[in-house]
Amino acid sequence: MNDKYFECSCERCTSNTDPTEAIPCPTCHPREGRQLSEDVQYDDDLTVHYVWPKDWHCSSCQRGTSDEAIIETARSVTSKVTAFLSLFETHDNETTTSLEQYIGLASSMLGARHWTTNALLYLQLDRDLQEHHASLLNGRTDTNDDDVMQTIAQAIDMLERLCRFVDSVDGISMHKGHW
Repeated sequence: MNDKYFECSCERCTSNTDPTEAIPCPTCHPREGRQLSEDVQYDDDLTVHYVWPKDWHCSSCQRGTSDEAIIETARSVTSKVTAFLSLFETHDNETTTSLEQYIGLASSMLGARHWTTNALLYLQLDRDLQEHHASLLNGRTDTNDDDVMQTIAQAIDMLERLCRFVDSVDGISMHKGHW
C-alpha cells in the first residue's frame, strides 16, 4: 500500500503464505548435511514436495518441519541474496563470479521453487544472453560452434526452469513470450 498507493485484495496478496518462498519439505526430502540432493534442488521431474514459511506444513507427508536450523538457514540465505541483489552490477567480473556462487547457495539450500533461486537465475540468463549477443554483434570468431551451442543450451535450460517456477506460483498468469 505504501509504495503503490492501493491495497490489493487478490488471492496471492491476501494469502497467509507467499507461494514464491516454498522450500523442499525436510521430512520428505532429507538434506545431506544442510544441502539438498541435486534431484531435489532442480526438481526437473516435478516430484518434490514443498513447505512454506508461514506454517512449514507439507501436504504430502502431513508433517513438514519445526527444525529451527532449516528455518534459520532459509532466512539467512534469503537475507544474503537480498543484500547481494541490492548491490548487483551486471558487468563486474567479481560480481559475475559471486552471482554463480549465490545461485549455487540458493538452489542447494532453498531449491527450485524459491524466489531467490529464480531471481538469481534470471540475472544469470540475462548476463549470459547479453554476452552472447555482444559477441555476435562484434563478429567474434574465436569461439567454436560447440561453445556457442553450449551457451544456447544453458540459456534454454535456465529459461525452462524460470517458466516452470512462474507456472508453479498460484495467482501469477504470465505468457511465456514475456520472458
